[in-house]
Amino acid sequence: MTPKEIQILVGQIRYKNWRIDVVHDFSSGERGHLYLQVAFKAVCHSSGKPSIQRGRKWLLSSHMTKTEIVRTAFLACLQAEIHEAHEAFTFLGRDVFNTHMDIFELHALSANGRYDLRPPLIADGEKRLRTPRLSRSANFAKHSQL
Repeated sequence: MTPKEIQILVGQIRYKNWRIDVVHDFSSGERGHLYLQVAFKAVCHSSGKPSIQRGRKWLLSSHMTKTEIVRTAFLACLQAEIHEAHEAFTFLGRDVFNTHMDIFELHALSANGRYDLRPPLIADGEKRLRTPRLSRSANFAKHSQL
């Protein structure tokens, strides 16, 4: 498909009041490359002010089928929604799943080995000990001391 054909195809897609842009970027050379990117108005997580938010860039190929292009646009919308959920979801007042966290800070955090893992499975023949269940408020109090 030509860039123009891809733009016409994507122009037929609707999702909320979002734009789905097809960009022909020539910064990589004479032929350039095409990408798809969603844009929508929302409150910025950092500033708290309404502004245009943009999703990641999804590389397109002239060899893609119409179905692949439409599915890529769908995935772009889904991923942008997931991204917004990551920013809006908080635990104990912090956005613990925010995707803008620095990768090297996350790497350093993972180095401390503090993982939240289930206990190992019990082997055949062993008896499972029942632990008393804590009430929700007691369980929250226990873990909010972190």
